[in-house]
Amino acid sequence: MAEAGLTRRQIAQEAGIAESTLYQHYFSEMGGRAGCPGRRAHVPTNAQRSFVSSRATAGATAQTIAIEMGLSAPTVRKHYRDELNRAHGGV
Repeated sequence: MAEAGLTRRQIAQEAGIAESTLYQHYFSEMGGRAGCPGRRAHVPTNAQRSFVSSRATAGATAQTIAIEMGLSAPTVRKHYRDELNRAHGGV
């Protein structure tokens, strides 16, 4: 069903089970990661690092940068800590 393009919610409904049951028993088949089923890890590119660095140097907050990038503020803080610190005079 996943290969046919159905969402996890649709697969669970078709199978007559809860999404949590689907995750619990078909976790690896669904391409999930521990703690965050269905969501892929953010892997920063050099272009993204440069963007964050320039925006932070210009005074943008992590929240503003996150919105501009379509990410959450915690993701920006986690993956771009060095860029944010350098822009704000940190090490």
